[in-house]
Amino acid sequence: MDSLEILVEKSEIPFGIIKFLLCLFSLLPLSLFYKIVPVGRSRELYSIISGTYLTFIGYGFAGLENLIISPLVTYLLLLILPRSSCALWISGFCFAHLIVCHVVNASGASWSEGNIDFTGSQMVLVLKCVAVAFNYQDGTISKSEMTSHQTATHLTSLPSLPAFLAYMTDPTTVLIGPFLEYKHYNNFIHNKGVYDPLAKSLRPASSWLPSFLTTFFFTLLYLALHTYLMRAFPYSLITTPEWLQA
Repeated sequence: MDSLEILVEKSEIPFGIIKFLLCLFSLLPLSLFYKIVPVGRSRELYSIISGTYLTFIGYGFAGLENLIISPLVTYLLLLILPRSSCALWISGFCFAHLIVCHVVNASGASWSEGNIDFTGSQMVLVLKCVAVAFNYQDGTISKSEMTSHQTATHLTSLPSLPAFLAYMTDPTTVLIGPFLEYKHYNNFIHNKGVYDPLAKSLRPASSWLPSFLTTFFFTLLYLALHTYLMRAFPYSLITTPEWLQA
């Protein structure tokens, strides 16, 4: 019996959740490695490799295979569709594909049994795909007609395929998010804006450590609460005669 099986037996937490949690905790070292990887194309390559490997560990080859469909089809549609209307078609495809995957994989039943499937991460990828489509379409609008959000996020040109895939597979966001705009991510990859080492005036005055410790504490707290509630009130409870008669 390997160490992971022992951990599952001792904790009584389903194997799928244990494996997913290990992937989540691996985000800490993976995000720190960004600091030592040179800016630009090297960071994009690191993002693609580490994010792809992370999703493979979390979901297996079948999950990875399904996750890559939306980004690749989205990029193809960005290349061939009229720029002024691409967002509508890409949104329709991405959400339709997401719904089909939810139904085919019976995601709700899978999650209730303690198995984590790829559709959770696919929802994050759909947000990214749709956002890039709208940002690219917004680039056709004159700046005088743009909202403040469009001014900050619009794309004047289509990102290269490596840059696009790096944004999609970013290891710090690919599993559970949070969603961030392409321009925000691109600024980080290239040390621009608030990430510019010389732009100290743009950075928050407070240290990152208190925020990290607070977030990490609540992560462990909610994890313990979820584990307790999952055992005390399992999904199968709502199908029992006692529940139906209540």
